[in-house]
This record gives sequence, C-alpha cells and structure tokens, in this order.
Amino acid sequence: MQATEKPRMDARLAAVDEHVRQENRHDLDGLLATFGANALYEDGPWGERHDGIYYDRATVLRQLGVLSDPTTLGGRLGMLLLHPATVVGAGMRSAFRRVTSRS
Repeated sequence: MQATEKPRMDARLAAVDEHVRQENRHDLDGLLATFGANALYEDGPWGERHDGIYYDRATVLRQLGVLSDPTTLGGRLGMLLLHPATVVGAGMRSAFRRVTSRS
C-alpha cells in the first residue's frame, strides 16, 4: 500500500466502524448519517443496487419479527389480535357493501 492510500483506508475503516457501532446501538438516525450525501447500497447475493437512501419500515419490522405479511395466516391472525376494531369495522363495511350491491 502506498503512503497516500493509508489515510484514505483509515478513513474508510473509521466510517465502517461508526456504521457498525450505530447499527449495534439501534440508532437509525445515527446509522443513516453514516451514509453521507451520496449513499449507495449493494446487495450482492440478490444482485441489487440502490442509489440514495431508501428506508422501508416494513422490512425493518419484519426482520425484527414483529410484522408478518398480511396475506399469510400469521399476518391475518396478528392483524386480528392487534387491530380488532379495524378488522371488525372492515368486515362490517364489506358485508354492508355486498348487501347493498345485491339490492
């Protein structure tokens, strides 16, 4: 490694260390601040490349195990248990629409 590359490598390693530190602290604002102005995210195994910062709350919650796909049995049961008034209201509106559309 040339002498001019060492400071650059040290800066990159410090940035990675700070990024990991913010991840471990679960500090989203601090984590996003480590990306800088021109963020680029590459997911090698999936062959995806994302320019800029994209924050998908559903993905984070799913990774934490607190969100299920609402089209699965687990997601439907979770929705029913966590939002009973919403589910009952939606069911009543749906039933009312079916009755009025037949008339």
